[in-house]
Amino acid sequence: VRQQYESVATKNLQEAEEWYKSK
Repeated sequence: VRQQYESVATKNLQEAEEWYKSK
């Protein structure tokens, strides 16, 4: 469960960075 959570957190962080750069 922890590994899955970290995987999702990393994915969300990458998406947030891309979203921020796209604005």
